[in-house]
Amino acid sequence: MEKNKISIRKKSYLIEGIDTLKKYDPSSFVLEWLENFNNARPFEEFKPISTWIKQPMLIIGGLWDPHLKGAFDLYKKSKEAGGNPEIIIGNATHLNWWEGSQESLLKFFDKHLKSDEKYNSKNLKEEKKIWNISLHKWEELDNKFHPEFIFGLKSDGTANVEVEDGSLTINSKGSGWFTIVSDPWRPTPSDGGHLGPNPGSFNRNIIDKRLDVGVFQTNYFEEDQCFKGVPKLEILVKSDQPNFDICLALSLVEEGNENVNQFSTGFLRVKNSKIKEECMYQITMQPTNICLIKGSKLRLSISAAAYPAIGINPGFGEGNIGAPSANHRIITLSFSLNKTFMKMTPFFSK
Repeated sequence: MEKNKISIRKKSYLIEGIDTLKKYDPSSFVLEWLENFNNARPFEEFKPISTWIKQPMLIIGGLWDPHLKGAFDLYKKSKEAGGNPEIIIGNATHLNWWEGSQESLLKFFDKHLKSDEKYNSKNLKEEKKIWNISLHKWEELDNKFHPEFIFGLKSDGTANVEVEDGSLTINSKGSGWFTIVSDPWRPTPSDGGHLGPNPGSFNRNIIDKRLDVGVFQTNYFEEDQCFKGVPKLEILVKSDQPNFDICLALSLVEEGNENVNQFSTGFLRVKNSKIKEECMYQITMQPTNICLIKGSKLRLSISAAAYPAIGINPGFGEGNIGAPSANHRIITLSFSLNKTFMKMTPFFSK
């Protein structure tokens, strides 16, 4: 066990993690999950019993929670089964909840487990709210229609070289192209978000200056804009290797481009693609709720790695996904933007 502690302190678990699991916890579900994933085996689906999910339920999730999509899915399934669940999505990651979350739990238990008149469910308001990242306040969580943004991506080929080259244009078709080269010995780093070791908001200004990151951003907003839901990107890509990753980050850029506040990330692993054949891929990002503040910009960053949040793709085969090794290949991704677009979809869309 002492060896495990040392590996965590020194971060050597990034290299030795799987071997450590095999040694100390050979029946771990993580090993089973990896084996199924690497061999393209179907995962067993556990369907909740409808009578259970119709019962009173308080679903707690976080904007930096890796299980956030599951929280929304559970809410949706409960509603479809005839339940009336409550849901709170706060400024938090999984199990590291916000101040006041315990009070919400206590009120929920009082309402449904106590018979006193003052705890009668009719007298207590149902909780359905979500935190706004940039306004720092609670808002009602609903699935009402919000202005649907569709952004086209444009570049003259240097979106990974010049920050000002790549553009996000509202309600406009994309055009142009760009290319990124992913070197496994110098992978694009990651921090913050919902998958990394330090979840939450993060200033990715330094990362976006790398030549293996494509950057696309809007002009400064002339008025506040609501950006609420699940961002999705559809993009045409071809690769010189059969396996590759597409990693995304959305950020709110303050005037001067110094603070690039990352608030949502997404990831897609592609396996067994046809080399140098262009295909359309869809990448779903972390659900979010943010106000795009007047005088700021929205930025989309695209890379082929996000280490250590995501193990580095070797470019071929089924193994060696993890830390850099001599078996990892350099991967070149070419992006065509004429049919590429990013849009927002509702939290509870089908």
